[in-house]
Amino acid sequence: MRSVAGVLRAFADTPQPDAGFSALMAAFFDDPGYRLATILQHDPEAALCRRVWTNDPARYPIGGAKPVADAPWAQAALFEARIFHAPDEDAVRAAYADHAIIASLGCASAVNFPVRWNGTVIGTINLLHDARHFVSVDLRSFETLVQLATAPLIARGLLATYG
Repeated sequence: MRSVAGVLRAFADTPQPDAGFSALMAAFFDDPGYRLATILQHDPEAALCRRVWTNDPARYPIGGAKPVADAPWAQAALFEARIFHAPDEDAVRAAYADHAIIASLGCASAVNFPVRWNGTVIGTINLLHDARHFVSVDLRSFETLVQLATAPLIARGLLATYG
């Protein structure tokens, strides 16, 4: 719960939504950990997700977009609101179009957590690490932390709409 409290305190900081995203992802870095992490905001009308946070802006810049139509991770996380887990390099290769970049970063496993608001998936938190890193992790135990992303995702949408 200490992580949750830290994220909630960060919501009072400026600038938002960056302070909220950064605190949230610091909590995920502590547990379960990651090498690469991104937060995507779902744009169902455009059939893509836009990157709103990353720990590797050189390779995965903020503002970058991913098409989601046929991607296995998107089917699970965005359309079925389920956690998607690719435990090893073969699963990553099958699920992600950018698997070559992922492998070049030394990542061979991934988890996509759906972030839901009002019954709709509004984005995903995406963690990548060594092969099988997340296999022994109770991924559902992170659902409360994942849902804390709703505030900065909604704030980002409002800022984009209203400046």
